[in-house]
Amino acid sequence: MAILQQRIRDAQLERDTVLANMGSVDQTSEDDIREVKDKYEKRINDLESELRKIQKAKKEHAKLVRSQQEYEKQLVQYKKELAEMKKVKVRLMTQMKEEAKKNRENDLRRTREIVQLRKDQLKKENQIRSLQAEKHRRDLVLRRKQEEVIALKKIARPVSGVPPATPRTKGVGRAQRKWSQLEQNISKIVTQRQLLSQLARDMEAQLKQRESLAQEMHEASVRLKRMCDENHDDASIREVEDQIENVRSNIEYVEDIIKDCQANIVQIEEANEEGENSGDSSAGAIIKSVANLEEAKYMLEHFLTVTLNMGILAAQRDSENKELHVDLQQLNQDLTQKEQLLEYILGGNDERVEIDEIFLEPKLSSPIIPFESSSRSNSPQDSINEFISMGHTNGASKKIEKARRRQPTPEEMLGLSLNGHLVEPSRDMVIEELPEIVVQEELDRQDRGASTLFKKDSNGSSLSRQNSFRLGRPKQLCASHPDSPSSESAPWSPSIARKGREGNVFSRLVENIYKSPEKGRISTFSGSLGNRRTPLVCTHIAEGHNKAVLAVDATDQLLFSGSKDRTAKVWDLVRGEEMASLAGHPNSVVAVKYSEQLRLVFTVATSYVKVWDLRADPACVKVLSSSGLTQEDDLEWSETRTPPESRGELPINDIAIDANYLLTAAGPFVRLWDIRNYHAVSRFHGNPSSQVMTLLVHDDTVFTGFKDHYIKAYDISLINTIIQPKHTFNPPHYDGVQCMAVSGDALFSGSRDMSIKKWRLNDYSQLQAMPNAHKDWVCAMKVWHNKLLSACRSGTLKVWNLDCVRLGEIRAHHEPINALAVNQDVVFTASEDSSIRLWHRANREQFV
Repeated sequence: MAILQQRIRDAQLERDTVLANMGSVDQTSEDDIREVKDKYEKRINDLESELRKIQKAKKEHAKLVRSQQEYEKQLVQYKKELAEMKKVKVRLMTQMKEEAKKNRENDLRRTREIVQLRKDQLKKENQIRSLQAEKHRRDLVLRRKQEEVIALKKIARPVSGVPPATPRTKGVGRAQRKWSQLEQNISKIVTQRQLLSQLARDMEAQLKQRESLAQEMHEASVRLKRMCDENHDDASIREVEDQIENVRSNIEYVEDIIKDCQANIVQIEEANEEGENSGDSSAGAIIKSVANLEEAKYMLEHFLTVTLNMGILAAQRDSENKELHVDLQQLNQDLTQKEQLLEYILGGNDERVEIDEIFLEPKLSSPIIPFESSSRSNSPQDSINEFISMGHTNGASKKIEKARRRQPTPEEMLGLSLNGHLVEPSRDMVIEELPEIVVQEELDRQDRGASTLFKKDSNGSSLSRQNSFRLGRPKQLCASHPDSPSSESAPWSPSIARKGREGNVFSRLVENIYKSPEKGRISTFSGSLGNRRTPLVCTHIAEGHNKAVLAVDATDQLLFSGSKDRTAKVWDLVRGEEMASLAGHPNSVVAVKYSEQLRLVFTVATSYVKVWDLRADPACVKVLSSSGLTQEDDLEWSETRTPPESRGELPINDIAIDANYLLTAAGPFVRLWDIRNYHAVSRFHGNPSSQVMTLLVHDDTVFTGFKDHYIKAYDISLINTIIQPKHTFNPPHYDGVQCMAVSGDALFSGSRDMSIKKWRLNDYSQLQAMPNAHKDWVCAMKVWHNKLLSACRSGTLKVWNLDCVRLGEIRAHHEPINALAVNQDVVFTASEDSSIRLWHRANREQFV
């Protein structure tokens, strides 16, 4: 660059010199001077242009050098962070190994404790049964003695007018005493033989169990030896060693049972030998002591009576056994037909399932099946009754745990229980109603701040199904959803200003980035919302979502929620904790529904409905799109929130479930799906320029609430390709319809115009209108115990009777309420504050 500058200066000096020389010469013309001047100017300009280029390149070089230095600094910083992360990783791995080791040790210790407790329990049960048998024997002896005393008193004190006892009467008295002794001996012998037979069966079963455990231990030992030879990792070897230790403990437990059975058998045989050697007290000695014909006749008469009674009882037992055998054959035939039908439905080896795992009881996870040995055996009739009762209870309580591809389920095709439970296939099938829980005392304690959601029973176990929330099957399907256009001419809509949120934009965007995903839980609500003067009182709160909760649904023991954090959660109401988190949605989950009949969860995000199977680990089995297409597997979503328009779909605002059908509201259309084969079978025609905001199904009628302020009714009793509305409700609301609820012959609708309307379903006429029922949009409604519940965007929950008379008002949340769900005893409110609150009745008399 300095050389160029020097060349420029030399060129300028040379130009000046040449021009001066040419000016001194008189013959030089002006054109020559101008030509020389232009030549030098061009040369100087070229040199200056090169100089500017070099200066620019120099600046770029300096900039690149500075950037390289910054990158080198960042690289050094990243290397330091990477080294620190490696150290943290090593520390965490070490901690995980230690925790795993502690857990294995704790499991092994608990297994040993369980085995010891089983031993103690078995011993105590044997002692109890021995004492019961002894008590029964003593009662029998006492009864016989009392009968003898009564007989002797009658002989010693004859009634007035009756002659004194003759020798014949004395002979009968001796025969009675001998028969009493003989009957006692026979009963004792029968009891001992039954007990011996039962002990022999138990010992044989335990021997078989010991053989299977020995085989399992041998296989584990061979596997351990092979792993040691192949130099497997220490964790796998320790796991196999722990398994061998558990099997060894089980073998010791079984051997203790076998020893107890052998000791009891020896004890009974010794008692029999002592009885036979006791002389006059044995049965043979009593029979030989019969001295005359009268005693023999008396004994034969009683033997005949007892024989006839036993014969009748044996015939009854034989008849019952034959009936049970016939029932068993019929069940086997039914099972064979169901297997053939299921194989025909599924078809192919890839979709074939294990029939035994579906229809039969699953195997016990523990290798030990405790056999109760006792010193006394139950009667055959007691065994039969116990077997029948066990069959009913076990058959009605087993649940299907088999996960498979979503074809028509066995429940749908084979007529199983609608709630997913297998029902004992007996001739007279009875499903018992669970008793309703009484929670009035609990509500009284809740008012004093001492409420508890999950009680313990007398044994200290968790609340069972009948003591958990009794949740009804909600028929009202409503939620709050995005806006959509309108077309038909309708009354003017007032504008409603949205409420601002606290905090700046950046804090809302990054508030959940570094928050670790913790498992949600349902805890006791510590605030004071509601009291005895209000219809409802808040008792618990479910927390686990990171953003606003937009949808909620409830069943007998489960609660389902969808949120803006792009997840749907499944809550266990019995244990009070989050059971599963359904992630992988492209955007906010605006609706969630659960089908108790199919045990499927449907979640809505943008223009897709994801179908989740809860019978095993929750997995997405199908993805339904608003255009009517079905995806076999879950789709791959980007990390950013993808707008639905980018995929050529319409946003789905709401869904509803009716038996085996699913309805989806996307844009101006409602699409009807057959859930059994995930096929779109029909489409509802509404207003092409408006959007369906909410759906409700009731008695083969679908009610749709549009943003153009109208409600339309469709008949789905006869499914066609295109279904036209059968009626449009008039007069319309003053703004979009947000939610609906039905009770008997009445339909309730809530709108953004803050009003609630009541309609008669017989003639679709308006019965009542309540303008300004709320101070903001009416976002959700439910009918619960003959009362109407309504929630608005201001966070207020109101209770009405079915005549639209307000019974109470509660400020349930400080943020808008987006959805409601109810069961038998609980109301669930989902709010923008990312929580779900649980409400009980403060006064049951108001809800009768």
